[in-house]
Amino acid sequence: MRIALVTHAFPPQGISGIGRYVEDLAEGLAGMEHDVVVVAVSKSGDDRTERRSGYVVSWIPDIPESETFPFLRLLRLSSRIHERLRAFHGDRPFDVVEAPNTWAGGLLPFRLGLPGKPLRVTRLSTPRAWFQRTTPWLPRLTEWLEYFQVASSDLVISNTRENLELSRALYPLEGRQTDIVYHGIPDPGPPPPPRTSTNEPSVLYVGRMEHRKGFDVLVGAWPSVFEEFPQAKLHVVGEDFPGPGGAPSYFEWSIRSLTAAQRERIHFHGETDDMTRNWLFTESDIVVVPSRYESFGLVLLEAMIREKPVVASATGGMKEIVEHAETGLLVTPESSEELAAGIISLLSDAPLRLRMGAQARSRVLERYTVDQMATASVEAYRQAIALGK
Repeated sequence: MRIALVTHAFPPQGISGIGRYVEDLAEGLAGMEHDVVVVAVSKSGDDRTERRSGYVVSWIPDIPESETFPFLRLLRLSSRIHERLRAFHGDRPFDVVEAPNTWAGGLLPFRLGLPGKPLRVTRLSTPRAWFQRTTPWLPRLTEWLEYFQVASSDLVISNTRENLELSRALYPLEGRQTDIVYHGIPDPGPPPPPRTSTNEPSVLYVGRMEHRKGFDVLVGAWPSVFEEFPQAKLHVVGEDFPGPGGAPSYFEWSIRSLTAAQRERIHFHGETDDMTRNWLFTESDIVVVPSRYESFGLVLLEAMIREKPVVASATGGMKEIVEHAETGLLVTPESSEELAAGIISLLSDAPLRLRMGAQARSRVLERYTVDQMATASVEAYRQAIALGK
């Protein structure tokens, strides 16, 4: 099959859950001998095409947010994506064009269509309408773009059952073909032996500095963790954004109430390259995902494949990925008290961390590999094409 994957984020220029799953999916599909083209938005303004391991990446220049309103910016990007897809499609037609719902990059390609009508697939991540519930000032028009992309899709794939059910209340899915395909992750190889004892226990958080990701909830838990483990370190990885009330930094806004001693044990790395990110995962004792909602939570797999137990909010798709008390701990969303208790319990019990970490890696290799994701995706494509004939 000839498959186009559309994304606004793609490594190394966009390191996010969507960017990583698209990269992994492209490699998995290419490994199955499918012809894959990724059309990605370039933050640095690149307008070029490159070949990677078995597939092609075609970069289109981003439009700075300062140039226009978010609604018009996304429409213009979708138009650029459509023109690039038309060029590739003219050389050799696509069988499938897939895009995530986020930012609606596939809206115009789906609405305007391509000759021969290749299968139009939306893969659901966290719906923007969910953000609207918690951040009322977000432009509603951008939410509508996602709605109309889904309405123009032949097949809608969700990454978890929980996210599909949420999306049924937000998108026009009635009568539309749907499927569930869990994300997969490549195996970086057997991890080094974990630390069984340390004077400086290490906690890792990976996520953007924004309300949904719940970093402020983790900061609320930090004083209790610090009291039990004064030498504990909290490593923070992720892009920073403005905070509430015009604060220039969400990170600085979140830690404003901590004491100087508590702040000294928090190390903010911002966006990092893969080498630094991998090192931080390896050096951590546990990984914390305090999000208010995650459609899946790819960082969970990144931790688990490296034998790191996780403490995560019992919300969204994370409830399907983490098996409580087996591969990690699930806590009540937005409860800093429960989050602190979970972190402290794992830092206090090295044998428990080792057992959970080993079970976590086994679970990923059993259920969440790139090959499984690619195979399930192709099966969903083929079934939808057959039903559409």
